[in-house]
Amino acid sequence: MNSKGGSVNLPIALASLAISLMLWVVVLPEHLSNATRPLTIPLTSHGLPPEFCVDKMPNSIVVRAKVSDQEYNDLIIEKDLHAEVDLSDPKTGNNPYRSISVYPPRLQQLVKEIDSPVMVSIEKSKKQDFPVTATSTGRISDPNLHLDDLELETKRVEIDGPESEVNKVVSVQATLQLDMVDPHAPQPTEAILEPFDAENHLVANLEMHPEKVFILPKLAPSPQNKIVFIDPRFIGRVPDGYVVKGYSINPDRITASGPNLILKGVAKLSTGPIDISQLTSTQTLTAPILVPPGLTVGDAKEVQVTITIQPIMVKGLNPSSEGAKPSKSTNGP
Repeated sequence: MNSKGGSVNLPIALASLAISLMLWVVVLPEHLSNATRPLTIPLTSHGLPPEFCVDKMPNSIVVRAKVSDQEYNDLIIEKDLHAEVDLSDPKTGNNPYRSISVYPPRLQQLVKEIDSPVMVSIEKSKKQDFPVTATSTGRISDPNLHLDDLELETKRVEIDGPESEVNKVVSVQATLQLDMVDPHAPQPTEAILEPFDAENHLVANLEMHPEKVFILPKLAPSPQNKIVFIDPRFIGRVPDGYVVKGYSINPDRITASGPNLILKGVAKLSTGPIDISQLTSTQTLTAPILVPPGLTVGDAKEVQVTITIQPIMVKGLNPSSEGAKPSKSTNGP
């Protein structure tokens, strides 16, 4: 075939085109299959001296590997694949670290590029011993029982971590869920230890040794209530020539709480001694309520006792020298 400007050998041109297409089909997939691909892998560290600790560090890093499709898939499912940053020459504060290796070592040759440096925050480490406080939440399922005490198997814990975080800790608590306690056969129950700061916020990034403790709940019968009268205890006699006409007490009764076995034997509560030996006129005195062990009376710790005293008048004579002890006023409460 002739054309303007020269001639073309059609068979040769077609053969050249065919060869080019074959080379493109063979070479291009090989080029694509060995492309550099990003891969996110776990990041750990090694070499950190024991007097230091990591405060903040990325938990993963991006590497780029020039691999085939099959090699890439093998990397993805490789369970031991990870990177490690060398922290053997640490500096406190947030600093870059560039010595990063890929493990297992046989995979290192596949990695052509690593996103570095890695920013790692390092602090001096601190260990400190703290007492453990047992607390509880929820309630016992049996209303006839209540929590009397919590007994800890381990009373102290060692905290290890960044110095700035350890210094925040003011208390370590182990909390027992009372809802999970069998009220009729309480057993030691495992509880996680948690460190708290002065504002009762949980302090993170700390290691606890041990991490958990056992708490044994001590249960007791729930307290019962009973209204009991107050009986004032007077000592002495009023001076000669005076007589006690009566007394009133406020309050004259209170609610006592405690085990039913103790409440059964309590009909009234006495006050501390009230000395009337120097009284020559009506007076209001304060006396404490004597509460037996095992009982409580709320906020009512004392009573006001008003003692009415009058001189003894006999027509034509001086006041009599007779004294008397009080008897309750008929108009008293």
